[in-house]
Amino acid sequence: MKIQIIGLLIILQLAKSQVVLSFKNQCQCSQIAVDTECNLLYPYCYWSVNQQNVGLCKTTNCYGLTSADCVLVKNCIWNGDYCLSSKTDVKCNQLEGQPGLTCQQQNLLCYGTIGLCTTIDELPNCNTYQTQEQCTMGKEGKCQWTTQNACSFYQNCQQIPLNMCNNYKPYESIYSQGQYCHINNNGLCVQMTCSDITTESNCKFVQTVFNQDQYYLCSWNAFSKTCGNASNTSNLTEETCFSNTIGTYHWIAENKQQVQGICFPCTFRIVKKQDLCLCEQLVAQMDCISAKICTWQSNKCVSSECNLFNDQQSLCAQSPGCMYLFGKGCFPFTKCSDIKGSNQFQCISQSFQCPSSNGQYCTALPIDNSIFCKQQGNAYNCGNAIIGQGQCLWNYSKNQCQYSSSCYSFGMQDCLRLKHSCYYSGYYCYPINCSYFTSASDCTYYFDYYDASYKYCYWNSQEGYCDDEKPYQLDFSSCYTSSQGQYRWSSLDQKVGVCTQCAAVIIPNKRKWCSCDQLIYQKDCATAYDSCLWNPEKSQCVVLDCSMLKSRNLCVQNYNCHWIQYQDVMQCLPFTSCDKLPGSNSYTCLLYSQRCTQTDGQFCKELSYADNKQKCSSIADYTNCYLTVAADGVCRQNSQTQKCYALSECYEINEMALCGINQLCCT
Repeated sequence: MKIQIIGLLIILQLAKSQVVLSFKNQCQCSQIAVDTECNLLYPYCYWSVNQQNVGLCKTTNCYGLTSADCVLVKNCIWNGDYCLSSKTDVKCNQLEGQPGLTCQQQNLLCYGTIGLCTTIDELPNCNTYQTQEQCTMGKEGKCQWTTQNACSFYQNCQQIPLNMCNNYKPYESIYSQGQYCHINNNGLCVQMTCSDITTESNCKFVQTVFNQDQYYLCSWNAFSKTCGNASNTSNLTEETCFSNTIGTYHWIAENKQQVQGICFPCTFRIVKKQDLCLCEQLVAQMDCISAKICTWQSNKCVSSECNLFNDQQSLCAQSPGCMYLFGKGCFPFTKCSDIKGSNQFQCISQSFQCPSSNGQYCTALPIDNSIFCKQQGNAYNCGNAIIGQGQCLWNYSKNQCQYSSSCYSFGMQDCLRLKHSCYYSGYYCYPINCSYFTSASDCTYYFDYYDASYKYCYWNSQEGYCDDEKPYQLDFSSCYTSSQGQYRWSSLDQKVGVCTQCAAVIIPNKRKWCSCDQLIYQKDCATAYDSCLWNPEKSQCVVLDCSMLKSRNLCVQNYNCHWIQYQDVMQCLPFTSCDKLPGSNSYTCLLYSQRCTQTDGQFCKELSYADNKQKCSSIADYTNCYLTVAADGVCRQNSQTQKCYALSECYEINEMALCGINQLCCT
């Protein structure tokens, strides 16, 4: 039996209208609590029952694996006689093909026959192969030998011969039941969609883009006997949760003895609320529609009324302004203590803001995550505990749950399972960054334990390396969705605007600042790194030159600089004025400088605490109210009086980015 309508969606897919799946988000062994799910992950994981008759899903040790299983595991190498552990993901360029032992016979991710092995990204293109024997795998993926005696790479389903269409697989996978191409009613080979599937047993998932690692979850409608795109995972059960989501969701129950539970994404993390865009910050209709907890109404984006989510518990729990009460429905959020829940499972399914429990009522996560981890009384709860920063890990020798804030404290086994956070090398565990990934397939994202946030990467195909994704370079169509709801397009016009962070750091009133020359100690100068620089020759703190600031975020935080276009390049230059910078609202103007908080509707204006015409009360438009930092502070709309007012109490400012912009002493 299942808890009714609990289809919590991962924050990473907040902006999607359907559940999107990727092999990159597969579950780790320790997250699995059901033996049938664990067995599907063999040889990567195996199910073990201890002396207390408690079953656990554990990471497989390379030693003892057969050659067929050994080559499938990323950190295992077959040497011709037995399976060895490389302790980290195999580095192909450290392997060498030999007669009778090709690279793929050592590890499937490595290619070559004789000499140094390579990764798939280092292979030639398929069309460069001259013989059918060579035509196996190219840089693009799986190669095919055509009837014209040439090696090619299929770029879409239409290019696949009809006799291969229904059985074509773009790459080998343990989840080979996926639907890729099929022959339609017109006799053409086309990309499969959920609606093309006619039987319930096959209604699982489909590939969305040819030969790319992206899939849509499908859902069977028992009434109409049809298959369609799934908007959530509420219809999945303990038996179908893992297999239907290509191993990226797992079944979580209140405890292992109960079958009530939810199908939950393995890569879920609690993202800081202040990092996500508010509905009222979204000025582009496309962004508003993408945020499923928002409604586009009268040419502005507003938070959806909670009662709209009475039958959609997942969206209710996601919405910062709502909470779901079991047996009652979705209501405006009041406080965590109004929500009953004895454990994290019950609490997070009612509100993402209250993911912990005191045993009777829900609470926010403790500031000290170690306290929360210690409260997890068994290995199952500990391994599935969801926190923002760090990781809860079960210490089997001490029989208790412990908190770890960084990769450096992990042993080899724990380090290896955190593949998007840490890596193991030379007997130590280190934090990952984008430059660690050496292939385009792995270059996606990593989780930064230090600031508890996801960092996104992109593959530089020209230079052949993985680099940090720069959200401010995203275009109108990808800004909000690709940043997972943390960035938005700054304009109604897709041709005019920029991708900007919703939680932009705003500098407080300059009257409270110390000037650089007042900072006589080097350590004090270092705290003002965005504006000041320590001169060792003069032993004094001096003003930082704007040209030294190479990113928008650092530039706009500097009171003496602004980020503008000069000679067709966006760069940091000494501040002159806001008056000639185009901007229709405060958030757009803040992209140039954090001194430019006002606007006349066309051009930006510098913050003036004395300008009575620029107070919140003078703003009549709902959207402009939410997009303005006025002379008297941060503006918000009173939903009852429909008037715009300035926040007057520190506790009212629920965005860390705005704390300190007005004349309150908020920190």
